[in-house]
Amino acid sequence: MNIAINQYTLRELDDPVAETTERVIDAGYDGIQYSGAPDDLGVELAERLSAAGVEAVPPHLSLDLLESDLDPVVELCERFGVDSVVVPWAGPELFDSRERVETFADRLAAVDDALGEHGLGLQFHNHHQEFRAVEDGALGLEIFAERTDVDFELDVGWVLAGGEDPVEWLQRLGDRCTQVHMKDVRLEEWGELPHPGRPVEIGTGAVDMQACADAAADIGAEWLVYEHDVPEDPLASLAHGVDFLRNL
Repeated sequence: MNIAINQYTLRELDDPVAETTERVIDAGYDGIQYSGAPDDLGVELAERLSAAGVEAVPPHLSLDLLESDLDPVVELCERFGVDSVVVPWAGPELFDSRERVETFADRLAAVDDALGEHGLGLQFHNHHQEFRAVEDGALGLEIFAERTDVDFELDVGWVLAGGEDPVEWLQRLGDRCTQVHMKDVRLEEWGELPHPGRPVEIGTGAVDMQACADAAADIGAEWLVYEHDVPEDPLASLAHGVDFLRNL
């Protein structure tokens, strides 16, 4: 499988996106996953990736943007040769009840239909809150998967933090999961929400990364995407991520 890194991992460097891209190219990744505004991702950047033989992975774009104006999104996908985009976040309040999950799922389904008119698809990137049971005992992500045809970018660290088995979820989603976020976590409270998992350097946490990589290969996933939310040393994490994933 191809190895990529999510740009979010390097955000604390506060580099221009072109410089971040050069760092990823130099580190030996096959791809980079951008996050943010399409306006920051111009033709020169796409040409630089092409010249280096590095691919753009379907990027993270906000649901607000996707619901408001698809024109720049379509242009971005054409420019970078990607066939889908990823909604990276849904607030915990959206998974408090079946009704709220279904309402959110319907919003994403509408965006998926709109993108489909341009030959593009939509993926959803989970956190831990999607694995909370609603009033009838169903998990938010179960409802979501049943109600829509949207694909998934499964984040294995947040699956584990949510109390579920990431390997089982990879198997359940099957070919609806073409790229996998390889995040490692320790199972302890972290952050303001708080989260039930603390992101750590890959290979040092509680996630069985080899089992996740094997399961990703079994379902035909195309990309393993390294992500670390809070690396102490982003440049060291950049180098460690690609080395670790290459050796799985």
